[in-house]
Amino acid sequence: MTRTPTHPAIHTATRTTDPSRPADRRALLFAGTPREVLARIVDGDPLGLRPLVVAALRRGAWMMDADRVHLRALALCARQGATYRGRPALDDWLAARVDEAVDDLLDEERAAGASPAGEAFAALARPLSLRADDLRAACARFHARPHEERRAFVRLVIERRPLEQSGADPLETARRARRATLALLGGDVS
Repeated sequence: MTRTPTHPAIHTATRTTDPSRPADRRALLFAGTPREVLARIVDGDPLGLRPLVVAALRRGAWMMDADRVHLRALALCARQGATYRGRPALDDWLAARVDEAVDDLLDEERAAGASPAGEAFAALARPLSLRADDLRAACARFHARPHEERRAFVRLVIERRPLEQSGADPLETARRARRATLALLGGDVS
């Protein structure tokens, strides 16, 4: 049986991208315009951004629409991908784009003022019997609180951890969570 030799360029061009291989993930960022890069990275999360988004939202104790953060991070990767030269490590560079996406969305939130809330707030507000604009304002107040307060609220209310597992003084943790709760509810936070 005779094997037909294949040209290396043909073999490379027909190979599918494996997101677990850093070289393949880096290659997604280089060729073409930002629009072409975005088209390559938007479906199926080949860069592996979703876990980085979840980690960033948990780390910062942000109550944000993860899909919106993911889409913003994808856009930033597409726009800045051609400038990436291998340093820092790809996962660190991608994590920085996710952090940048969070910062951008927080800036937009602060600047939104009286502008109407988006569809993500409407979708979340409906089952809670809240107005989307009220929910957006509540999240903005929550995000303006110090990290320790947001984190205490997330641990006690969202994650439902016992107060004793807070990793800090239980009384202080309860006070922090209360201040974050008051901010969400629009009460006086001292």
